[in-house]
Amino acid sequence: MEVNNQHIIDPKTIQDVKAFEWIAKLLAKGFLHGKHDAVRLGAGMEFQQYRPYVSGDDIRSIDWKMFAKTDKYYIKQTSIQTEHQYLFIIDNSLSMKYSENGWSKLWYAKLMTAAMMCVLSNQGDHFAWQSGKQLMTMGSGKRHWQHCLETLFRLDFEEGNDFVQPMKQSSTTFIWMSDFYHPILEVQEYIKKLKHPQTELIMFHILGHAEKFLDFGSNMTFVDLETKQRIDVNANATRKEYEKNLSAHLAKIKNLSFKSGAIYEEVSLNGNITETLRRFFHHYQYTAL
Repeated sequence: MEVNNQHIIDPKTIQDVKAFEWIAKLLAKGFLHGKHDAVRLGAGMEFQQYRPYVSGDDIRSIDWKMFAKTDKYYIKQTSIQTEHQYLFIIDNSLSMKYSENGWSKLWYAKLMTAAMMCVLSNQGDHFAWQSGKQLMTMGSGKRHWQHCLETLFRLDFEEGNDFVQPMKQSSTTFIWMSDFYHPILEVQEYIKKLKHPQTELIMFHILGHAEKFLDFGSNMTFVDLETKQRIDVNANATRKEYEKNLSAHLAKIKNLSFKSGAIYEEVSLNGNITETLRRFFHHYQYTAL
């Protein structure tokens, strides 16, 4: 069942945690195919993919044939079966108030987190979520999922939201949901804290269609959600420069993720929620998609 947030789910109907739970279950339904082991990338027997070498990797795992072909260092990753845990990091800074078609970036992130955790609870995996000032403890099962939903539903925007200090854990997948309107150096340093040889990182970059292409009409006034600064803009005159600057910023984020060995996914507020879920579970092979 394809569930599209723009045409089927009206965020105004999510008035309480029961409605939040019901919609998360609806989204997760197509990915609930029975409990089975999570597939992790490591020193197993079956080849999965290459990723760039990063500081801290065992140099013995470098694929020298790839080096001979590309003159770059790559690690050959293979699959193993293991217990694993998942930590969702949700950006709830004021810029996440931006909305299109009734959907704010924060609501999108919250609903995606709820649906992903629903599937993880069915798998028996351990999971939790964090924001700037909130930290859920790791747990598993339906009761823990429902407890996570109760606090997640109440999560609101925070002024001056700082990066979450990640828990010091190995065998963890971090799922970072943000619009990444942070200075590049700050993003780079935070990626280093999250991604190392014993962890994995997925970065979901949430953008609106109109936001990406400055599709708001000719003359408008923008209000910076962080600083409250008001700026009058003629979109037709500034669109090319805006798209150029935004594309450069996106390219830098993608490059940082690639160099670290993280996974980068750009998702649209106007897109199909099920497709974003499919991307997540494709990476970790929970279902045969």
